This record gives sequence, C-alpha cells and structure tokens, in this order.
Amino acid sequence: MKRPSFLIPALMSAIVLFVAQGCVPKPEVKLFMYPDDKGSEGYSRKADQGVFENKSIRVSVRKIGDSDDEGLSQEVIAHLLKKDYLIFRMEIENTSTKYKAIYNPSFTTFTGDDMSYSAPIDYTDLYDMAEDVWEKGKKDEDRKALSMDGLKGLFYDLSTTIPPGGKTSKLLIFKPISKDCTKAALTLSELYIGTETIRVIFPFVFKPKEG
Repeated sequence: MKRPSFLIPALMSAIVLFVAQGCVPKPEVKLFMYPDDKGSEGYSRKADQGVFENKSIRVSVRKIGDSDDEGLSQEVIAHLLKKDYLIFRMEIENTSTKYKAIYNPSFTTFTGDDMSYSAPIDYTDLYDMAEDVWEKGKKDEDRKALSMDGLKGLFYDLSTTIPPGGKTSKLLIFKPISKDCTKAALTLSELYIGTETIRVIFPFVFKPKEG
C-alpha cells in the first residue's frame, strides 16, 4: 500500500527530532567532595567529617569552604578558596595517658583516582603565592601583596608534638584536584604515638550535593 504523501514530511521531522535529542549532551551535575562512608579499620564518617580512632589517638578531618567560620578572614586563605584549593580542618587528640604523639605534615599526601598527587602547602609556598598576587596587580597603585599576618600557627607547617591528653587543631592546604576525580584519599603515612607508628587514611568520594 502506498503511504499518503503528507506522512513523509512528518516522519522525516520525527526522525530528525529524535536524532537531535540524542545528540544533545546531558547537563553536567556539579559534584562535591564528601568523606566516604567506609574506610580501613578505625575509620568512620560522622556527618561532614572523617574520623580515625584507636586506643591512643583520635584524628578528625573536615573539608572547609568560604562560608565556614574558621578564622578564614586571612586574605591568602580566602584567595586560595576562590581558586579551588583544598583546605581541611584536622584535629588530633592524643587520648593516651602515657605517650606523646608526633605529627609531621611532610609525610602527608592527597591523592586522586586520576593518579594525581600533592603534598601540603607550607609557609614558604603561601608566601610565594601572596607575592605572586602582588606581581599580577593591574596597576602600580593596586599592587599589594596579600597579608600574611596571622597565618603562623593557623596551619600545619612543621612537625607538631601533642602531649598525653593534649589536642591540636589546624589547617591542611593542598592544590586544586582534577575535576575528573571520583575518589580521593588524604593519607597520614607516619603518625607517631610513643614508639609506635601508624598510617591513617581518610577516603573521599565525589557526588551530587547531599540533602
């Protein structure tokens, strides 16, 4: 049976529309980094922070943003947040009654499943960044280095000793991570409690905003 001629244009239009819809890229969903629900022995997630705990020490890690009240009025820190640097608040509590704990950021790394790797930024790095912003000022009168006032003691830079029953809470700062990452991990390779050395891993996952 010969099809009515008026159906042919309609059929062609339907085919073109179907193909066009199939070619339209799906809108990207913005992903946020959260502590993973599961990790190695001693790890757990509590709300927006990852926690590691054993009989001698408790370590908690929380990623912060520009809306957090973390003493982030510091110009350099605010600048880094706008540039997507990763900033964590890490609290270490020595629950031992006998031994001191020692944390050295030199043995800390942040890795992604895209094979990316970075170490914490130290005071010298921050100073160079502050000067770099000064150098990029558009006009001579606008050139002003970001203030470094108040940064000393705000973040982990050198080895920190925590006495029995003591606690410390500072920032860890890392360069921006690739947008291709779906999983990442913050690893403290050598955390000392007395003569014992432990390795602590905080896993993270990237997913749509919770809630």
